[in-house]
Amino acid sequence: MIKTITTVALLVIGSASATAPNDSDNTAVMALICSALQLADGDMSIVADTTPTLPEVTDLYTLNMTLASDEWQTKFTEQDGTNNFKAAEIPQSEKSTDWKAKWKTWSDAALKLKDSEAKPAVLKRYNLQDASPAQLAAIRPTVAAYVDAIFELSKAAEANKIDRLSDEQVRSKIQKAIYGGKTSYDNSMGGEAMHSGSAAGRQAVCDETAGTHNPIKTIATIVACICGTRNTLTNKQPCGPKTGQDVEWEAGNMPQANKWKLIRQACPVKSDNKLTAGRIENAINSAVQAIYGEGNKLYIGRYDGTG
Repeated sequence: MIKTITTVALLVIGSASATAPNDSDNTAVMALICSALQLADGDMSIVADTTPTLPEVTDLYTLNMTLASDEWQTKFTEQDGTNNFKAAEIPQSEKSTDWKAKWKTWSDAALKLKDSEAKPAVLKRYNLQDASPAQLAAIRPTVAAYVDAIFELSKAAEANKIDRLSDEQVRSKIQKAIYGGKTSYDNSMGGEAMHSGSAAGRQAVCDETAGTHNPIKTIATIVACICGTRNTLTNKQPCGPKTGQDVEWEAGNMPQANKWKLIRQACPVKSDNKLTAGRIENAINSAVQAIYGEGNKLYIGRYDGTG
């Protein structure tokens, strides 16, 4: 089973039985995560949305603010009377163009959370209502990276008349969320950027108990954990028969590139990869929907105690 440093677990949807993974156990969850993984495929060409401007406050923006600390949230609201709040004005001393551009989006999201029913509602939508603050904090880096990319690709940046990130900077944000900053998967993926801690085998990374690794830090690590098998287990195909017979991890590292190529057969590489704000938002919405709560843990998929 995959656990994060705070007992956040990410394995496949299903019963909590300590059995080895069977073939196709994780096919359904891979389908939810696939669109997020594909965002880093191909040339990652940036395409302006032709749909209406994204709402100033979407559930995904609100989720991102919900995952932030209380200290961060309080920067963006102020009391307006005894029991009322209003969005805080950006400090005149603030010089960051990034903060200036995003302040209204942040303050509107923070103000929305002052409604006592708003936070439980958005967490429930993403199946995170039973997660602890520490568990939510473990998920935030991935969500935040995608939300940043959505903002930069949306018309909100243009409406604020500020310089947008370059196309290459947007690509870099997405590559960080998926491959820890690398442009693609290679033979030495394990380590701090991918899953925190040092490179290690599947049990250490995905069945986290020592507080060293975070298997939900990047999309590729999640996929390797749910679709790959422990070293020497070569006759199981957790994400379906398309992945072939041998998708094992190395004894001390993530699966080799040739094994990753087999895993990707369950989520084909998109050579014609056009990025829009709407597509990124839909992809992360789908990926987060794969998470569900069970007791004090969060899961993506079937409990795996031995594989």
